[in-house]
This record gives sequence, C-alpha cells and structure tokens, in this order.
Amino acid sequence: MFDNFKKSDNGRPIQELGAIAPSQIKDSSGHLVEGFKLVCGGKVYVSDECSVGSGTFKNGGAVGFRFDYPIVLTFYAPGNDLSANFEEIPSGAVKDSEVLVSVVVNSTFEEEIKTNYEWEFIDKKGNKINAEFLGNASEKQGEVKIPAGGEALFYAIFKMPESDVRIQFKINENGQEPLEKYLNNNILDSESFAIHLVKKYETERTFDLPYNALSRKIRFPLAEGEDITAHLTKPRGEWKKGSLATGSLNIEQKDSQILKGIKLFKSYSPKKISVSENSDTIVLNPDVTATVERPVFRDDPLKKKWLNLPDPRKPKVLDGEFTYGGEVRRTYVYKRDTGLYDEDEIEIEGVAKAPFNPGSDRIFINAYIYNGKKDLKPPSFENKIENNGNMYLQKSLLWQSEPYPFDVIRWMCHIKATVNQVL
Repeated sequence: MFDNFKKSDNGRPIQELGAIAPSQIKDSSGHLVEGFKLVCGGKVYVSDECSVGSGTFKNGGAVGFRFDYPIVLTFYAPGNDLSANFEEIPSGAVKDSEVLVSVVVNSTFEEEIKTNYEWEFIDKKGNKINAEFLGNASEKQGEVKIPAGGEALFYAIFKMPESDVRIQFKINENGQEPLEKYLNNNILDSESFAIHLVKKYETERTFDLPYNALSRKIRFPLAEGEDITAHLTKPRGEWKKGSLATGSLNIEQKDSQILKGIKLFKSYSPKKISVSENSDTIVLNPDVTATVERPVFRDDPLKKKWLNLPDPRKPKVLDGEFTYGGEVRRTYVYKRDTGLYDEDEIEIEGVAKAPFNPGSDRIFINAYIYNGKKDLKPPSFENKIENNGNMYLQKSLLWQSEPYPFDVIRWMCHIKATVNQVL
C-alpha cells in the first residue's frame, strides 16, 4: 500500500500525484491501462505491469465496475520468475543424423541468480540417449548462472536413434534455489510432440539407350512414387492465424559412382519444389525428368568420335544419382504466464519445423553401342555349278561377281519421355 506516487503520461514529465483515476483501471482485477509509468519506492514501473486494489472491484458488472470508496491502493510488482521454452526443436529426424535442440530460460530476478538444471533424452523403449551440451552449460545437469533480468541458452546435440525421442528439460524444478512462486513454466516435456523418426528412401532403376538413340529423356517418380512427407508438430499453443507452412524439397544430381567426376544427365528438372500451404502435413509425389546423351559414354557419332566395344551385344553401363531433402516451417503462438497475476499471460511466437523424407534415386543407363568396323573379313564365295549331271534339267551356276561400292546411311534419333515409359 502506498499514498503518493508519481505518474508519467504520454511522455510528459513525471509529476507528483495522489490518486489513480477510475478510467485508468481497465478490469475487475485492478490492472492498469497501458501508456504511463509509476514511481514507487524509488523504482519506475510500467503501468501495464501493475495493478491497484485488493479485490476492490470484484463485484463489478459485465459492462462496468462497482467502486467501493475509499479504494485501497495496493501496488503489485512483477514476481520473480524463471521460464523455460524450447527455442529450437525439430518435428522429426533421420536415423543417425545429428539433431540440435535449444532451450532459452528467461529470468525476471533483479539480481544474478544461480540455479539447477537437468536434461533428459529418452528413446521409445525408455533407453537414455547420450548428447553433447553447449551454451551456458556444458553438462547434462548441474548449476548455471543467469544474469539479472536476462536469459540463458542451453544447447544439446544428439544422434537420432532408430525410434522417436522424448526430451525433458528442468530448471529450478522445486522452486527453492531461488524461491519461485510460479513453477508451471520450469519444466519442458516433449512427450506429446516427440521428435519422430523420419524414413529415408533409397531406390534404384534402369533405362536403356538403344543403338540408334543419340539421347533419351526419361521420366520417373522419386522414391518410386512413395509419399514424401513433412509432418509439423508444435511444442505448444496454436498455429498463428494466417501463417502457412513454407519451405521446399530440393533435388540435386550427384556424380557418377562408376565414372568419377562425371554427371550422367545433361539436364534435369525440377531442382526445387516450393510449398506454401495451410496445413501441418505436406505430401509431395514429384516426377523427375532428365536427359542422357550418348557422348557421356565416349561415343559421339555426330562429331565422328566412335566407340567400339569388344562385344557390342553387351551395353556400356553408367550411373547417376539424384538426392533429395528439405524442410518446412510454420509459426505458432502460445500464452506464457509472466508471473505477474494468475490471469496475466503474454503471447509468444515460435517456429516449428519438419523435414521431408530424404532419399536417393540411383539411375543406371545401359548404352548399346555399335559403329561398324573399318575392315571386315572378306566374304567367301563359291565358284561351281550345282546339279551339273545328265539327270538334272535345272542347274545352278555360282561365281563371284565384280565388287560394287555403295554408301550406308545410319539413321539415329532422340527419344522423348512418355508417361508410361518402358524401362
């Protein structure tokens, strides 16, 4: 309780005043409107972080307040509080990939405090998972210093096991060191939105480049047509009104494993699939088109660079690989108890993210190559007369004629992709 205080309104100098006008009290709990400051006990307080009265206005109606004079002026300052929130936590991860999780702890204490904390990582079977810890604390559990009115950042990196992962983080769990009244924001638990194991696809397929084809455009579905999915989960709260799930699936061509330093396909598409949807589950089923050209096999008839294989019935085989992956993000909001009053909360924004199923499609091309031979073995002809006896009315005369030169035309083509393409 206090009798005199100073008030600053709309940037004017703080003046000595002795009362708060009823119009400056916005609800039945005595909370003050925004826009001015109070000075009490030599300290300056923001009006929207303060209230007056101790149950004085509780009998107010739906559209007005009942004022019992004299009003008891009781000043409430923000309570000392530690609040923990996930700053970075993915919705899913692939087996053996590194996962980064971060927690931020905010303090409203007016002095530096030292308190206890603890991490816990558990797989689906209840087994504990080892992790590396960074930030303001480099151990799984212990004590940490948090500056006055500041924050502390906690990072953990672990290798994704072959199951979902549940994460717990605790700060000043018992509320004793230092003393806290509000403990509902001291413990984080991802049980309801565990980091889910994401399946990785690995597929192979084969296409032929016939003898008469200079190039071939192929079309095939990534992951053999399986759903490539990103599933977003939010740690708490609701999706922000108007927010969309945005991100992309990126497709990249890797070098041939058979012929190092060579990319098998001259061109391909798409390289990137962007998404922007009002959904927490994004499903993609993209088709890839790619063009392979005969010169990559060191056979280039158009430039008169011919390759002759020892056995033209057996193809020359090269491979190419397309890898894909990406993620989506979406903004969510949640209410955080500030520790000022039971009904006082502030809205906080966070960003949830989820990976698409990553994977690789390895493509083998069988190139059939035959360019003829410069020197051919001369054919063998017979010189004789068949059925040359008295008993035969018809005889056959065989002999080798004079040679006749002639040109050979080799017709070649470019093969286009079709919807139902034969491998």
